Amino acid sequence: MELEYLDIVSRSIGSALTSQERSNLEIGFIKRNATENIESMRLWGRISGEAQDYLISVAIVDGVDAPKKKFFFCTNTSPELQQFPEVSKDKREKASRFIGRLKGDPSRLLDESESEPQEGENKNGVFREVDRLVLIVEAVDSHTSLIPCGAFVVSATHHVVPNRLFQGLTWEKALQLGSYHHFREATSAERKNALATPGLVRPSDFLDPLTVDLDGTWTLRKDGTGSVVLLRNLLYPGFVFFHKPRTGHYGSVYFGDGLRNPDLAFML
Repeated sequence: MELEYLDIVSRSIGSALTSQERSNLEIGFIKRNATENIESMRLWGRISGEAQDYLISVAIVDGVDAPKKKFFFCTNTSPELQQFPEVSKDKREKASRFIGRLKGDPSRLLDESESEPQEGENKNGVFREVDRLVLIVEAVDSHTSLIPCGAFVVSATHHVVPNRLFQGLTWEKALQLGSYHHFREATSAERKNALATPGLVRPSDFLDPLTVDLDGTWTLRKDGTGSVVLLRNLLYPGFVFFHKPRTGHYGSVYFGDGLRNPDLAFML
């Protein structure tokens, strides 16, 4: 979400950025916007580590038929925003062996059977904590990233772009779970077929609604002021999304350790 909206959700989740973290992100956003011609970067969230935390930001870039995102991270000791590295299939298979919290050191070797590569050796095959960070953020984002229906549209060239005319949901629709869609590539055959069909693609046709998720995974309510709608995800409890009906204001953020809620089955 845009940093200006952070206070709206902070009062509901009891988490916020420190002044140093906010300053690091603001400077990082300016630098990345200047060097990569990115229209806008947003705060994605903070992954808490045992020694220090990771601040994650995301940029929405042109994507055909599906949203496309670039992720960046920084820490308090290394405030420069760095783009997520590519994670190979071999590393993804290794990641399943690690289930605990992150330490907060992106360069830390996770596989004890590996040693620090010598000068001239290939460093890309070594499994580090930053690789696991990438996979954790991917998993959280896949389950929680969402938008109000109509906030993004498919253009005539089938690019997913922001809807400049979006003025928010009505209060009636804002309080319905089906009015919110996962902001990721569609997984249902119905949505994929809609994208493959020539002609106009309606905003409600190209993304999966939250109603496809397991019943009870999401909670939806008004906040304490009654002016915005909040959605929380029980699979990843640190996630919160807000939308102010009848306006184009919405956003989401995640504050947590990146691990799934192991008690979800008992809560539903």
